[in-house]
Amino acid sequence: MTGYITAAQIRKNLLAGKPRQRFIIPSVLPAGPCLLFGSSGSGKTGVSVRTAVAVAAGLEWAGRAVVRGSVLYVAGEDFNGVQDRIAAACQQLGVSDEGLPLGVMESNPEGFVSDSFRNEVEIQAGKLHREFDLPVALVVIDTLAACFGPKSQDDATAASEYMNNADKLSRRLSCSVLSIHHTGKNENSGMRGSRVFFDRADSVIEVKKGKGKGFMQVEKLRNEPSGARFTFEIAGADVMVAGGPISVQVIKALVSSSASEKPSKEEQKASRDLTDAAVAMMLLSDLSISGDVSLKQWQDACASQWQHKPTDGARRTAFSTVRKKLVSDGKITINGDTVSVSVSGKHADTSANNSSPDAVSVSVSTTPFIRGVHTRTDSPDPQEQESAESSASSMGEGTIAKANAFARGHGGETPGEDSCAAADADADARPDYLARGAA
Repeated sequence: MTGYITAAQIRKNLLAGKPRQRFIIPSVLPAGPCLLFGSSGSGKTGVSVRTAVAVAAGLEWAGRAVVRGSVLYVAGEDFNGVQDRIAAACQQLGVSDEGLPLGVMESNPEGFVSDSFRNEVEIQAGKLHREFDLPVALVVIDTLAACFGPKSQDDATAASEYMNNADKLSRRLSCSVLSIHHTGKNENSGMRGSRVFFDRADSVIEVKKGKGKGFMQVEKLRNEPSGARFTFEIAGADVMVAGGPISVQVIKALVSSSASEKPSKEEQKASRDLTDAAVAMMLLSDLSISGDVSLKQWQDACASQWQHKPTDGARRTAFSTVRKKLVSDGKITINGDTVSVSVSGKHADTSANNSSPDAVSVSVSTTPFIRGVHTRTDSPDPQEQESAESSASSMGEGTIAKANAFARGHGGETPGEDSCAAADADADARPDYLARGAA
């Protein structure tokens, strides 16, 4: 976008212009870049598939009305299994796949940070729109890791490029772009990779597995209060395929939890385990912006933040526990007097025999997900460039499979590999993709 728009023009557009699509699912899934994350086996892919079918069919989602629209599901891993899950979800929800505006396509090695693949996703979304005469309301990227590309998810620049493309696609299509993501090595430490993912997302939803049921919570929601909570059950459903029935995972009994309902024991424990370490990591990241940070500076900052703890001794104990936990979890590496932060690497404390606590140099490129203490960064994104031609010929005409043409495979959830990528991003003018001829 070039130039500016005045306050009077803004007000005129808001009152007289075409109403902007703001939510696909009220207070859960806005029209913008969103993240849904959880550990392997938590049910995140099952939830994303159920959400895709609900939006395509116009069904309620946990008692909330959805904006019905076409849905494009980008399967970066377990392509056949995702199709099995869609078939099972349609069967379980009583939805006919005939005429259902839901398509599945594969990712490519360049990843979603590349202009060419983002353009290809947009082209396929346009074809889906034309085929069913229904605008795209949701694009699912499953998973972020599998669709990222060759760069590191820990790198803030690469993460910004991914989120730039998610934001650009959502604005061009007026839809939600939901990326499915993994936790780190310690599932209580939040999302894998750079903090940029959290900061740039309009919505962040955590999925956790409990005893007998799973639960979700909206950890972040831009422009509205977050905190909406939901529970669900993971079950198996028999789906008939060539060769006989197969069992496929489905999500059942997805319901909203009352705001007054007491959190489950699993939810309470996860919050307790995370809070002190999360605060310490946030403070360490903030202090390191000015350069090297001494251990005493870090400890004093934590003590100041932990005034709710009853005594100085309790604060010292908490700091010692957090320091050991962050080393054990691979979040920081202590080598002599130097502390470096790494989100996904596994490191060891090599300073066990070093008794000096004072000079600690901190190098921080990224920080992990921090529940309840996030602040949105004000730093500018990397310069966005106008994308090249909106054609990505690397994907063939057969890359999109309608929901009623399921290739058969297993329905298990396959964790994504730690892969990553980078590219340019932004051109605000929405292209007239509907003018392109259908394949």
